[in-house]
Amino acid sequence: SFQARVVDIAVEEAATGRPAEQVVAGERLRLRMRVRFDRQVDDPVFGIMIRNRFGVELFGTNTWLRKEKTGTFRYGDWAEVS
Repeated sequence: SFQARVVDIAVEEAATGRPAEQVVAGERLRLRMRVRFDRQVDDPVFGIMIRNRFGVELFGTNTWLRKEKTGTFRYGDWAEVS
């Protein structure tokens, strides 16, 4: 909808915050995204979907499914979600 843009994403080691070079099953990670808003948006939905190299969906969630309110963002606002 071009109301907001994801400008940065990162997969980090949960314990250190360093970029994860590889992901091992069972390892704790932090997924982080930075979003810039180009219009006012009330309670935007932030979500993630992880797929393997074959495109098979392994995990996904979003703030709507988790019943989390995200607030109101106006033109020029930034959000960092992790």
